[in-house]
Amino acid sequence: MPGQPQSEKTSARCEHRVGWPVIVLAIFGGALLLAGLRLFVPLGENSGWPDATLLILATAATIAALAKQLPVLNVTLAASLAAGIGGLAHAVNDVTGFPFGKFEFTTALGPRLLGVLPLAIPAFWAIAALNSRGVARLLLHNSRQHP
Repeated sequence: MPGQPQSEKTSARCEHRVGWPVIVLAIFGGALLLAGLRLFVPLGENSGWPDATLLILATAATIAALAKQLPVLNVTLAASLAAGIGGLAHAVNDVTGFPFGKFEFTTALGPRLLGVLPLAIPAFWAIAALNSRGVARLLLHNSRQHP
């Protein structure tokens, strides 16, 4: 509006609402603090649920952080593809010993999908694949300014 000072115009447009990515990241931060606290102070029996919660929230926080920059559907599809392909590779590896070599998963990784693959492995692949995008962007940031 022509009669309003500039500061009132910008303050009306700069409303900031807390969205779901911020809430997910805050919950992940709380779970991370709880997991760190468990390293030094025993909080009851060793049930493993805080570790599983941390893994699930890490996946959700990664998707939420990328959803600020990219469409949510694309990020979810990329996470699903990374989890599926990585999980399939680990399932083949568990049976045949190829391509990563023979190693055993303990019961600490939780229940197994189809009796072969621990459920945590696809989540690890999704987290690694989606976060590697951010690391690559950070490393290549300076090279964008030079041909």
